Amino acid sequence: MAYLNSTKAAGNRYFYLSRYTGKKEHTCKKYENIYSFGNQNVALERLSLWLLDKNFIPKELIDLGISDEDVSRWRSKVLEMVQKVS
Repeated sequence: MAYLNSTKAAGNRYFYLSRYTGKKEHTCKKYENIYSFGNQNVALERLSLWLLDKNFIPKELIDLGISDEDVSRWRSKVLEMVQKVS
């Protein structure tokens, strides 16, 4: 299943939906990014919108089988990270 991953670059935190792939040849990365939520503000807005209206959830994520609980959990994590910075 997929999980929320974040990276900090140029003073901003960016959030991605990632999936574990195990170690691949020629890289030490053990995950691949499936979907980009954007920076912390955009990610928070997007996830909040998805909780209000499920029609805005991208088809590719619905095909992965994400649930309302997943979206709610990801939003909580993003909110927690935003509040830590502030």
